[in-house]
Amino acid sequence: MTESVVDITSTSTSRALELLRLKSFDNDEALIESELEPLFHALDAHALRGDTNDGTLDTIIVPGLRRILRKPRNHSLDVRRCVFDIMLGVWCTRLVDDRGCAIVDAVDPFCRRAKWSISTSIFAVLITQCEMIELFHSALNNAEILAKIAMMKALFASETPRDVVEQLTLSISTAKEVKNATTDTQTVVKTNNEDRIAQMRVAFTAPKVSKQEEFLQELLACDSREKAAKVMQNVPGSSVHFDILCSDRFILLRKLIQTHDDKRLAEIERDLIALLNRITSSANANVSSRMATNLANELVWPMLVNPVLTSQRLIQTAVAHPLQASIIIAALHVSPSLARYRSSSVAPPYLLAAFADFLRNIPSDFDSTKASDALSSLCDALFKRENGNTSVLDLREGLLYVVLPMLTPTFLSDASSSDSLHGSYFALDALKSIVSLTNNQVQVDIVAKTFPEGILLALCHVIDWSRKHRLTTTQVMASTLLSQLCKGLGRLYETHPLSEYDLEAFQEADQMAAISIEWDTRVRMDSVMSLARVDLVLRPIPPSLQTGAISSLMVDVLKLYGADAGDDILVELLQALQGIVGGNLAEFRQSLLVACVVVLPRISLGEFERISQVGIPTVLTMHGVIHDDVPVSSLVLDILARVVIFAANHAPESAFVMCRHFTHLTSSLVSEAKETFELNKTSAAMVRNTFHCACNVLRHLPHSRERNSLEVLLISSALVSLQTLNASRAHKHWASTLVRGLPHASVAKKATRRGALSLVVA
Repeated sequence: MTESVVDITSTSTSRALELLRLKSFDNDEALIESELEPLFHALDAHALRGDTNDGTLDTIIVPGLRRILRKPRNHSLDVRRCVFDIMLGVWCTRLVDDRGCAIVDAVDPFCRRAKWSISTSIFAVLITQCEMIELFHSALNNAEILAKIAMMKALFASETPRDVVEQLTLSISTAKEVKNATTDTQTVVKTNNEDRIAQMRVAFTAPKVSKQEEFLQELLACDSREKAAKVMQNVPGSSVHFDILCSDRFILLRKLIQTHDDKRLAEIERDLIALLNRITSSANANVSSRMATNLANELVWPMLVNPVLTSQRLIQTAVAHPLQASIIIAALHVSPSLARYRSSSVAPPYLLAAFADFLRNIPSDFDSTKASDALSSLCDALFKRENGNTSVLDLREGLLYVVLPMLTPTFLSDASSSDSLHGSYFALDALKSIVSLTNNQVQVDIVAKTFPEGILLALCHVIDWSRKHRLTTTQVMASTLLSQLCKGLGRLYETHPLSEYDLEAFQEADQMAAISIEWDTRVRMDSVMSLARVDLVLRPIPPSLQTGAISSLMVDVLKLYGADAGDDILVELLQALQGIVGGNLAEFRQSLLVACVVVLPRISLGEFERISQVGIPTVLTMHGVIHDDVPVSSLVLDILARVVIFAANHAPESAFVMCRHFTHLTSSLVSEAKETFELNKTSAAMVRNTFHCACNVLRHLPHSRERNSLEVLLISSALVSLQTLNASRAHKHWASTLVRGLPHASVAKKATRRGALSLVVA
């Protein structure tokens, strides 16, 4: 799984990850971390072998640790304390307090130490042999009471030698009070060392064992898969799921239970299918906490036996049967450990890996609108922050394993899927959920803490790619997310300036964007990229400013209006265009028509609205084409009608998109004008003009395979205008005459005439 992710990760992401690992901490500490990394890898290998007497500690770990401590340094950093702090932090990431909460903040999954783990017994032995006991005493005394209790419990419950535990637990001073882990009373620690240790051992290993702990101890004692299966039939609740699936305490048991035998896999798949089928009858009802808890308990065993198969089946079921998806998601909320279970600290969770694999290779039997909607809903359910805080899957890992890999040029090069069933579309859905909107603003905290420059770069790649393949829905979503993220990051960087690492990362991304991304796409993120730019040559400059060609200038002007960005560049373009065109109106009209033919087929509906409502009117006004007696919208409509006619005759592959934009504009204009149609002459003229333009386009449509689809759009637009024109007898007569003037061979004439005559007779 990890290898497949790395293969599709872009160069920019790999470089950003490398820099992030180097600069997650101060330079001196980063150097020590890099020296500790081989030792922690050796510890991981030691834990996986399960042989505690293989000599790894005495021959590799302890000598290596001592070499690091004794190595001469050129800095004033306290190496012993630094090494201890790193080891303590790694150990504590696996500990939870009595409330079930982690005693330290989660480690950033993108940093080096996120991959490391160390058991309690090994941690205790290392700090004892490397003479760090006084540092542990200090850390324990300064810890909060719940964290202290969690650490003490871990020490007494581990297989750490008794003498080591006694040395470590003498850290509590004579006057300190330790809260009893099982009662509300407090035990005063006496001066005598033996009495103190005895009292603490009683406090932290109380004879009264909870039902959950009894279950865990019984499960831990199983020496075969069959015995474990029998014990797992009576799971006491979701509180034990973390220990079973995620704690180091059960590593060997998980290895014992997990199987790759084909016969056993077939059995577990049948049981899993039966389990998921049982929840179908309850799917129509509201999901109760009891239903979710029962399902979570029943999923633990198949997850232990074969986590890959179980995770894949859960994802497929949630997509294929949306009614079951709500119960599955509720079960994952009840037991987050099901979604966090992973093979090792360096691998993604099984559920996240299964989801990413599904998106990379969406099965053909899911090729439907229903499946697409279900998959979008699943993206939202997995990554949406419940109650503003937690989500089923880790958001940062979602960016690393789902969003970034599926928005890279390597993945986008496979454009065989449809608009709504390409993995990139759902990667955008996931990103949308990760930056879920709050008060009309995006939450950019997760993006800002990971690879903001990489995500902006990836969105630009998607915009260019979706334009090329005419995937409008994907283009709109990517454009919207890019705009929202740039605004959110801009606000963030106003109060929190870019760090040195961020500056370098954005500068590198800016250089890559200048090579691989269209200038009019780059300009959309320039408000953020410009904050780190040193070389002004990298500004997204339109090529037309260098060539000076009228048509090219007009094309670039419309592109900028569509992008709704780059105001400074837009001013330069408009000034250059005005200086070249001068009073040559014929050349101006021709360049405007050419620009519309080039730009309009590659833009979304929102971009078209900005161009038709702001861009074209501004250009017309600048060159004196506007007349007092003719509304600007009528001139724009006439221009677009000519553009559709030209496209239908000379560029049929783009005619449908432009016709769709044209009919959207006519519908909007009629909707605005019909309220004052009988009272306002301008409104009446607007409705007449929309109908006339639609009929004019119908009149000039060529006989081609695209004709029928174009006629459907134009007829619908014409009938909308006719419904408003029906309010006036003169307008009805005029419309009927216009319809009769259509060519006799036109299929559209018959359809439009029926609509017109029915309205006239009414």
